[in-house]
Amino acid sequence: MKNLFFLAAFIVGAVSTGCKKHPPESIIEKGSLTESPVNFNEFVGLVPLGAMNPPSHTFPTNHMYFYYKNVGVSRNIKSPGNLRIFSISRARHNVGNPGETLDFIVEFGTRGGTELYFYHISTLSTKLLDAVNNFSNANCKTYEVNNSKEELCTKNISLEVVAGEIIGTGNTVPGQLALDMGMKLNGVVVCPLEYFAPDVRKQLEGRVSNYNGTKKRIMAPLCGEANQNIAGTAQGNWIKKGLPKYPENPHIALVKDEIDPAIPIFSTGNGIIGQTPGTYTFAKLNNGVINRPFANVKADGKVYCYNLKQTNGILIPNKSLIIKMENDNELSVENRNCDCSCQPYLFTNNKASFTKDK
Repeated sequence: MKNLFFLAAFIVGAVSTGCKKHPPESIIEKGSLTESPVNFNEFVGLVPLGAMNPPSHTFPTNHMYFYYKNVGVSRNIKSPGNLRIFSISRARHNVGNPGETLDFIVEFGTRGGTELYFYHISTLSTKLLDAVNNFSNANCKTYEVNNSKEELCTKNISLEVVAGEIIGTGNTVPGQLALDMGMKLNGVVVCPLEYFAPDVRKQLEGRVSNYNGTKKRIMAPLCGEANQNIAGTAQGNWIKKGLPKYPENPHIALVKDEIDPAIPIFSTGNGIIGQTPGTYTFAKLNNGVINRPFANVKADGKVYCYNLKQTNGILIPNKSLIIKMENDNELSVENRNCDCSCQPYLFTNNKASFTKDK
């Protein structure tokens, strides 16, 4: 369900309050959050910024994930500090069909200032439900994603909550296995963990890992990285030419693994003929045109080839991707049914063209 909800989250972010000055109670200071939103014994992994799950999450994510222990068991979600909620949204998925589900977004602070947000809250507390009054006079939008009708209703409010106060529950909507937590400062993605008190931050950093907690992130920044674009190189997010940024399904990202950033990742959506959406890696080489690190690939007139591996390290036989930076902002990509030993590296009518995300 996250593939549908990501677009919904994008629409929420586009809502403007028209307010430029933020009252003091709306500012979230670093070190001010004193509670984990999910009890430490009720989640198994805290996935960092930069996770990918193509085609819906082709780009590195701008939020973290608290993956719950014991799927389907209701878990309380707490306010991490003394905060002001400025917006609550209700998202309905697969509207009008037997499998319809709904969940909620809660945003703290002030949009455009310091903004902390939670996605995929299964139910709201009575206090929050009363504040939205059944979403009367809310700003509602409907749209379609993958032939599914979606509805998003957003209501701007002003509601104070205190640290540790239960604001809702999670882990009871089918397919939603985690609470998403993100933070922005003046519209720019930042690390949410920096806003927690030192003792809580240290505990949370110790839990940063893959979804089930079996592989820890140990390289800085522990919070992960959302924006990995390097100007003038192939590294970063690429948008299928002629298409909008959202949904992410047709796009591609040439980035780093969210747990071990030394591992290069091709995150491919469904925009390349013959290429199955997914995340792939390769054995980096520092010379030549085979398996070069993305940051080394520039608009130098060369075509580069990659022998892809599954992220578990298994080489994919008789497959490769070729790429060429046409200029600093355009990338050509094509899937081939042979490895990089097949030369020359020539593009055909199956070539896909992408533009660099700014």
